[in-house]
Amino acid sequence: MFRAHYENYSSNDILSNIFTVTVIDPCDKPVSVTSKTLTDQEYTITQAEQTYQVPVYDADPVWCAITYSYQIVDVAGDAALAFDSDAAARQFAFSQTTDLTLSGATSKVYTIAVKGEAGNVVTTSDTATFSLTIKNPCIDPSYVTIEKAVLLNQIYELHEFDPIGFEFTHDPFVIKTLPFDHSLCGSLTYTSTFMTVDIDETIAVFADPMSDPVRYD
Repeated sequence: MFRAHYENYSSNDILSNIFTVTVIDPCDKPVSVTSKTLTDQEYTITQAEQTYQVPVYDADPVWCAITYSYQIVDVAGDAALAFDSDAAARQFAFSQTTDLTLSGATSKVYTIAVKGEAGNVVTTSDTATFSLTIKNPCIDPSYVTIEKAVLLNQIYELHEFDPIGFEFTHDPFVIKTLPFDHSLCGSLTYTSTFMTVDIDETIAVFADPMSDPVRYD
């Protein structure tokens, strides 16, 4: 309610009817939320933890608070990530050290959608996506290498070791893994050739009976 009167005659006045002023928070029903372009990510199993911060989405009005959440198309990929949804953080952390099924034999791509939502009463939102490629370390020499053994030259004189034949062994090849020792890639399989012909565990390797028999175990 307010009172109106002449400036010099305050006694001659009139009072208005009572009215109400309602103050509305524009964030009760924001105009919009606009997402940002997200950057695709890559992570190799056993790699040190990698992080990715989602850029700030835009709200209209700009002071409206935005809450962030995510969904991943293949939920198995959740085993390799964590998300801090705090509006000041908005950060993914990628880490996995034991499960190669998440990468398959080479790599797998997971699609992740990040939603920003605002509105105290009526909400509005927008969503953007990025791809997370989880890679197998066993095919990447940056993470796994095979250290070959030194193979010494051998001299064999015909019939010298009859009837057993001439036998010799070599040191094993060694799997080297980074950034820590693990056995995720399994054991080594050895194959060999003689004069470009594959050698297996049988004694008769060549069709020509006059050829020298060679066996590798």
